[in-house]
Amino acid sequence: MVYKPHNLQPGRKHPTVLFVYGGPQVQLVNNTFKGIKYLRLNTLASLGYAVVVIDGRGSCQRGLKFEGALKNKMGQVEIEDQVEGLQYVSERFNFVDLSRVAIHGWSYGGFLSLMGIIQRPNVFKVAIAGAPVTVWMAYDTGYTERYMDTPDNNQQGYEEGSVALHVDKLPSEPNRLLILHGFLDENVHFFHTNFLVSQIIRAGKPYQLQASLPQ
Repeated sequence: MVYKPHNLQPGRKHPTVLFVYGGPQVQLVNNTFKGIKYLRLNTLASLGYAVVVIDGRGSCQRGLKFEGALKNKMGQVEIEDQVEGLQYVSERFNFVDLSRVAIHGWSYGGFLSLMGIIQRPNVFKVAIAGAPVTVWMAYDTGYTERYMDTPDNNQQGYEEGSVALHVDKLPSEPNRLLILHGFLDENVHFFHTNFLVSQIIRAGKPYQLQASLPQ
């Protein structure tokens, strides 16, 4: 799904935002009217950005094999699908500028935003991670163990999929990582960002944080 920049001009390339969720049991791209659900994506388009949304392996409505690709390895396969899809979109829409791509999402999408800039910093110049899950052992066990089994049975999967354990791979350049999180988030607790930031500081990596309380 592509939101064209509102100021689109022939031959001009536009900075691009890849909006991502990528988690199991969720489908973002379908043939239905979105209403105001993704109003912020249209807002980005009004500001001159191309916005791309891709459902890769792990998303639903494509069969068990497609969705089951995440079994025991969340965070290990999704980014490659997002990058491949982004490249495909850029071949069809020449206004997509692959040299200026930001990755952005919330919750699981925030987790993948961090994974994106860790795994493919050459593709994603900026990551904007909203309420990211950063340590799977600290998230809802009913959700996590459904897809990742228990930590005892899948230690490697938990370690490889926990972004807070891989902060050494974050870019060393400033202004490439923005973390957003609400203090009273009842789903992804603020602990995740708190622990992530503590690890980032220890690793000496630059970051920006915007934390908020509900009004």
